[in-house]
Amino acid sequence: MLMAFFHSECLAQQFSYQRYTVDDGLPTNAVYGGMQDSKGYIWFYTEKGVSRFDGYGFKNYTIKDGLPANDIFYITEDRAGRLWLHSFAKKLVVLDTNKDSFVTIAEQKFLNNFSFEILSNGTTIWGINYGYGNTISFPDGSIKSEREHPQIDSLKKELAKQGFSNSTIYFYKPFKAVLIDPEKGELLFFDTKIGQVFGKMKVGTYPQQISKIASKSFNAYQPYQDGIYIHSNGDSLIHYLDVGRQTAQHINLLDYFKSIPNVVRFHLQGQQVQVQTSLGLLVLRNISEVEDVFYPNLPPTIQFDRIFKDREGNMWVTSKNKGVFFLTAQERGATNISLPVADDYAITAMASANGRIFCGSRSGNIFEARSGKNKATLVYKSQSPQFNDAGLIKAISAGKGHLWFIRQSDDIYRLSLADHSAVPLSKLLSKGYTPDYRSIDSNLDNPLANTAHLTKVGKDLIWAEDKQWLAIARGNYSYLCKFRAGAPADVQFMSFKRAYSIAMDSTQKIWLGHNDGLASFENDSYHFHDGIAALNNKNIWDIEIGPDNTLWAGTDGFGLVAVRNDTAVTIKGTGNDIIQDIFIGKDHQVWVATNYGVKQIQARQPLSESGVVKVFNQNAGLVTREANGVIADSQYLYVGTNEGLTRIDLASPHTDSTAPQLYLDQVYVNGRPIPQGDMQTLDYNQNEVEFHFTALSYKSFGNIQYTYQLTGADRAPEHTLSRSVRYSSLSPGTYAFELTATDTRGTSTTLSNPISFTIHPPWWRTRLFYFLCIVSLLASVVSIYFIRVRRIRRQAARETAINKRFAKLELQALQSQMNPHFVFNSMSAIQHFIQSRETMLADDYLARFGQLMRLFLESSKKRYITLSEEIEILSLYINLEQARFNGKFSHQLIIDERIDLYSTLIPSVLLQPFVENAINHGLFHKPGPGSLIIAFEPFGEGVRCTIEDDGIGREKAMEIRLRSNKNYKSRAMQMIEERLEALRQFEGYGITFQITDLMGRTGESRGTRVVIEIPEID
Repeated sequence: MLMAFFHSECLAQQFSYQRYTVDDGLPTNAVYGGMQDSKGYIWFYTEKGVSRFDGYGFKNYTIKDGLPANDIFYITEDRAGRLWLHSFAKKLVVLDTNKDSFVTIAEQKFLNNFSFEILSNGTTIWGINYGYGNTISFPDGSIKSEREHPQIDSLKKELAKQGFSNSTIYFYKPFKAVLIDPEKGELLFFDTKIGQVFGKMKVGTYPQQISKIASKSFNAYQPYQDGIYIHSNGDSLIHYLDVGRQTAQHINLLDYFKSIPNVVRFHLQGQQVQVQTSLGLLVLRNISEVEDVFYPNLPPTIQFDRIFKDREGNMWVTSKNKGVFFLTAQERGATNISLPVADDYAITAMASANGRIFCGSRSGNIFEARSGKNKATLVYKSQSPQFNDAGLIKAISAGKGHLWFIRQSDDIYRLSLADHSAVPLSKLLSKGYTPDYRSIDSNLDNPLANTAHLTKVGKDLIWAEDKQWLAIARGNYSYLCKFRAGAPADVQFMSFKRAYSIAMDSTQKIWLGHNDGLASFENDSYHFHDGIAALNNKNIWDIEIGPDNTLWAGTDGFGLVAVRNDTAVTIKGTGNDIIQDIFIGKDHQVWVATNYGVKQIQARQPLSESGVVKVFNQNAGLVTREANGVIADSQYLYVGTNEGLTRIDLASPHTDSTAPQLYLDQVYVNGRPIPQGDMQTLDYNQNEVEFHFTALSYKSFGNIQYTYQLTGADRAPEHTLSRSVRYSSLSPGTYAFELTATDTRGTSTTLSNPISFTIHPPWWRTRLFYFLCIVSLLASVVSIYFIRVRRIRRQAARETAINKRFAKLELQALQSQMNPHFVFNSMSAIQHFIQSRETMLADDYLARFGQLMRLFLESSKKRYITLSEEIEILSLYINLEQARFNGKFSHQLIIDERIDLYSTLIPSVLLQPFVENAINHGLFHKPGPGSLIIAFEPFGEGVRCTIEDDGIGREKAMEIRLRSNKNYKSRAMQMIEERLEALRQFEGYGITFQITDLMGRTGESRGTRVVIEIPEID
């Protein structure tokens, strides 16, 4: 049990509350009280409605939403998580939080629905109104069924028959009651179901209390486990009547408060019984053991009504005129230390030495904060009023006997810790000093010549007491002052560059933080470390050196940088921070004062593994998150801000590591809410999904980081501070939404059941459709195959027929070329030459005849021959005919030079029949000598051949042939026409010929002209 001395110490503690009012969303500043439901939400009941708070905002309910009245005095939660609303209305209403809807249980039953209790034994829920003698009960888990329980008045009559006429009844379970008989000084335990007393006990050593607890007027009572708590108004004792053990236990409020509270109420929060009093809060466990005591220490003008403690250990204080005051569990270990100078509260610089902590203020004063004390002491009082922060303390460096400090536009001072006397550095140097010019460029003005210039515009300083060195970083040039006993000080110039911070490592190397990077001074030599990329062009506000000589540099907006051996690492979790102050603590702990509060860094090897482990800001007790200075010892963390000095107990029993409660509030599909159970399957066009979620962590003040990933859509987890995530145009597939919430202390909770769903593809993208498509494709391929096979077979048959026809036509053409008459006449000519002993002519004729036959046979094997080959055949043929006819006609071969004889193709055996007709039918019967002209000229991309003779013409030739007795019929023209038609149909070459009879002026025949047009043949 907590001891009474706890009261005297904590009563003086001042807290920095977070306040919630109508401006934040409350329906009114007159708040009766609050509670936390089993899901973790905070509910406030007020005279203007009920409000739910989730750490981000308030959701308010009024009679328009279903409240029985706007004036709600209390809320009770049952086993099913439903909220029972206490009011003076004539109907009893329950808020079903699972459905966010109101259900009216009864009307005109409870004429005073304020003073009733909700009891449950796991099977039955009871609503009991002692003031009107009513009870209402119904099966647990249902709020639709209603049945009457015997009236309390009837029960009292039954008890009177058994001799308990003046008994007071307290129900602690359904059908179970405690009866208090003040006349007999006994407690009786009664079972209303069987109507019998099953046990009794004496009150014990407190018989004077029996009459008080028997009177229900203004008494407070709370059923709990197998018994009931009772407090009588104006009494200092809380009684617990333990029915199971048939004993009574007592708690004396005077052990925890100075006086007896005016008001005492019981509040059941989970398994805790919280005793809400007008003086503070008492939290009980194990029936009579006090787990926690809280004193709000609010000004008397704030009329606080109820206090309750949530599951994180945070305290909520509701008031009737100022809204709600909120205090995190960690803030309870924080104290705002009182400063002894009125209106001086802004701490601008801090330092520690030998366990003593010194703080400099904006007004130019210096205080000492002592461990465990709530008030600082003054060690230096500013001697003159300062304006525009001219006397602001810029930096402090302390040793065993002295500390040094810089005032912004004044001077640098040495303060004796023994008598608190302060001496300006300018006065110390005016007695004489030795300038050291070794590191000064002779071309520059001497910065050490004027003493007044040495003590102005200081930014930071470091005092090495063992060596009596004072190193000063300044706005124009920095220098090192070495004090010597009984002799003038040595003053050595270090740098002309503007410096804001300075530090010294264990080797006496001095480090300077400039507005553009880091530099060092050692052995009279200045070196700018431009190889440290993480600090180049960065303004360095503070430098500290760790025991292992790791240099820690705080930058202006680029976080904390750790440097070792010219290798720099920006510490994780500080990347955007403005670092005002650095403190090197024990066990590799580094503390930094930032614009986001104080951050605790765990230094690890390698340095890249170092990172922020804790953040201390408003939820840790700071009045503001902007921290100017920080110092930590074995138990406390001291933080200086513009709002004062705060001490945080690092070993406080109230620190909390409770993980946030995470809920997926609602899922929207295509902008419409959908129950999570209906999300398993979605259509292809239901591809816009939005998730809304909430993590309950009131100590985080809404600053919760959510890590989410929709597997199937996101390649890696994403991070957000928002409470909703939207996905558009999701492709068909299977997805699972995973979510983790991390509070400001780094504690995480993962959604227990990821939301899994499948978006089905459209019917044309389903497997069945693909299967049918494949089957159709295969069927089509097979059909096409067989059609193709049939077509190929038909084509092959057609080509076979064509080839046969061409072969037949070509054979016919060959036959026409090898005309029997021509062959016979040629043989006769050879025989004539032989008989005439014209051997040479016979040999020549025979040779040319044989060559012509060979060319005839060779050309018959080809469908197309070159024009050169055709001309060779025609020339041989004409020469033989000229020899046979003994020079009866002459011939002329005309070839246009634009024609390429060796690439121009024509059908084989095409021209010879026309030439044969011209010779045998036109020129042969002409009385005199004749002439044959064959001309070739270009025709488009092809060639045009003109065969012209001056013979007797076609009409006379036909007459001669009709008069002839020969049976031979020439089919040369018919075969030519058939060949040309076959070439047109099957080869696509449209070859035409035109025969024209040449006539004289008087109408006589002058010969025949044949024009053959042959297109380009590939």
